[in-house]
Amino acid sequence: MIDEKLINNTEKTDWDFSNGILYKMCADNFEHTQRNKIVGKILVIGRTYAVAIERRKEKREEGRK
Repeated sequence: MIDEKLINNTEKTDWDFSNGILYKMCADNFEHTQRNKIVGKILVIGRTYAVAIERRKEKREEGRK
């Protein structure tokens, strides 16, 4: 099971701040009883990780656009 101790013991990265915001959003809205909160979490998390900005850097370095 993932808990706060496990999360805090991981190596710190540039992505920790944004991940912390997502974890807080989910913790503060843990129950899946209100459609607007479910949709909000799906949209924010999906769009955050779908962009994959970190992958674009590698492509530019290889001469791809």
